[in-house]
Order: sequence, then structure tokens, then C-alpha cells
Amino acid sequence: MIARSHALRTAGEHDLGRVWALARQEGLFGSLDELRSAWARVPWTIQVSDAGDLAILDRWREHLPLMAVSALWSPERSVSSHMAALHAVARAHGFEDVLSPFVPEDGVAPYLKAGMRIVHTGLAMARRTGAPLPDERPTGTAFEIADESALEQLLALDIACFSDFWRYDVRLMARYLASDRTVVAKRGLAVVGYAMCRIDRGHGVVGRLAVAPAHRGNGIGSALLADCLRYLERQGIHRTVLYTQAGNDAAQRLYARFGFESIGPRKHLLAFGAVETEKGVTPCSPGVRSS
Repeated sequence: MIARSHALRTAGEHDLGRVWALARQEGLFGSLDELRSAWARVPWTIQVSDAGDLAILDRWREHLPLMAVSALWSPERSVSSHMAALHAVARAHGFEDVLSPFVPEDGVAPYLKAGMRIVHTGLAMARRTGAPLPDERPTGTAFEIADESALEQLLALDIACFSDFWRYDVRLMARYLASDRTVVAKRGLAVVGYAMCRIDRGHGVVGRLAVAPAHRGNGIGSALLADCLRYLERQGIHRTVLYTQAGNDAAQRLYARFGFESIGPRKHLLAFGAVETEKGVTPCSPGVRSS
């Protein structure tokens, strides 16, 4: 039997069936047609090997010259060479660097071997239904479900709350507004905070929580988080997870008050160059999507 190569190459149309079989498990595409459309626009972002390896790339943020590995299926022994190859592919298409997937602590060695460095460390937290939820609503603050009409205000709020590395671009904000339940906190006509949550494979996910710097300390973040958790409980969800920066003590204290506890190992994001993840950040109490 002839051994099949693990070397990555741009996927052909005939590869998309097996790509879909893996990608749908991670929720990366809503349908095979969506995958086909993404491949048709930028075929090189889907890399496969004849041996069955698969890597999916996506632009990290439109305002940054970074690609990110959304998912990588590969034997551990091939990870280093795959990341080097993906770095070369990204640079060939005008990007300065490529980010790893979010990697558990016990899995970083192959990435370090490839010449990458850790640029972010985060942790997952989980909460079981049953912990009491505060019922206070801040005086003078209205809460409502957001739609696409809130897009520009949410983008402006992200600039105030997050570093350039973490703030959403129009593409991501529109995507999550369409897929997640988004609640905004308003004072007058101004959006001063928002939270996003969703149901993913049977559990709840808090994907985003942010409050404008000038309006913190008034219970808005707590009220937004409580609203998310009540919604998820009404949907019959018994476990909710989120992901946050390991160094964000304020966020972790907030989540702990709602019954969240750290789960699993910390996860790392790696890059080949000196990627700045926190430059320009205004300390916030957000969750961070790990996918």
C-alpha cells in the first residue's frame, strides 16, 4: 500500500464532502452550500492533505493583517509542519501572520516547535443551572433585544471596550447579531452595554459581555449576564459556558458571583510574530469567543 502524503494543499471541489463531514462538527459552516460558497470565494483558506488532514483559515479581523486557523485536524507529529505551511500560505496572500487555534496547555509543544509564541492565554468557565440570579435592574437603564439596526452602535461600543485585536469588525458583528440572542442596555438613545448568548450543541454559551467604560460600576454588566442566563434557563439549558482572558480578574470575579467555575486547562493562542493582543484596550468584563 502506498502511504498517502500529509502535505497540505488547497482543497478541490471533490474534497468538500469530507471537509463538510468534519467542519459541521465544529459549527464552522451552517450548511454544505455555505462551505461551497466560502471555498468558491477564497479556495486557499481550506487546506487538505491526501492523508486526511484538514485546516480551515479565516481572516481574524478585517482591520488587522492576520489570518487565523479556525480548525486543524492532524496527527500531532504533523502540526509543526502544517503551521509553517499555513504561515507561508497566509504570507503569500498578503497577510503578516497566522494565529493558531486555541490550544490547551498540554498541546502547545508542536506549535512552539514550529517557531510560534504564546500571545494570549484564556480559560473556560461553566455554570450549572440552579445558582441564584440577581434581579436588580439599574435605574434609568432600558434593556431590549437588538437587531441589525444596532450594528453601528455596537461597533462603536466595541472600540471603547476592546483592543484592536479583540474588537469585532462589521463582518463578525453582523454574523453574531444574526446568530446569537443579543441584548443591549440603553440609557436614553445610547447603547451603553450588550451581551450575546446562544445555544450550541445542547449547552448555553455567553459569547460577549461588554459595558462602556463610563457606565461601569452601576450593575449593567450583572443585569445583562443575568438576562442571558435566564433566557438560557427558559430554553431548558442546564449548563452554560464562556471563555475569558486569564488575566481579566474583574471578569472572573463577576462570573464567579453567578456560579461560574473554571473548567479544563487554560488555552493559548499562538503566533509567529509579536502580535499585540491588548494594545489600546480599556479594561472590560467581556467573554472571549474561542472559535
